[in-house]
Amino acid sequence: MLCLIAKLDDTATETLAALRRALPGGAGRPLYGHVTLAAYTGEDEAGFLRGCRELLAGLSAFSLRIETLEVLEETSILVALPEKAGMLDALHRRLAARFGGELDKWTRDESWLPHVTLFYGPGADLPALRRQLDARFRPFSARVVALEFSRVLDPGYEIVDRVLLPD
Repeated sequence: MLCLIAKLDDTATETLAALRRALPGGAGRPLYGHVTLAAYTGEDEAGFLRGCRELLAGLSAFSLRIETLEVLEETSILVALPEKAGMLDALHRRLAARFGGELDKWTRDESWLPHVTLFYGPGADLPALRRQLDARFRPFSARVVALEFSRVLDPGYEIVDRVLLPD
């Protein structure tokens, strides 16, 4: 699987990482602050890369607003949710229009829920962890400074290409 992700600026990533560090065991692996825009499951990864680069031509860095924390029970994650609006939403709509049938069930069409994963915890009391973080969380603005192509590996990921977004 090849993903297109919106990379957040260092300040936003550190804000989210500080939240995660407040959780029991949250000081583990560093947070890679990003929002997944598309997870491509088709056969033509080179075509996906080319097509995305065409859609991204002329795009500048843009802002989004991280509004709330939520628990996504189906995938056992605690997340920070940006508004599904502005350039983030417009970019996803372009990707879904072009590649929708080849995107996974989480990133195609209206099923897409933009988020930054803070904690993965099957079996954990995620609602309690959310309540713990809610006391520290304040909505904030973040900048998307790059778009990256990430190959999902077992375990982890590998960044295979990057598009830096000028201001």
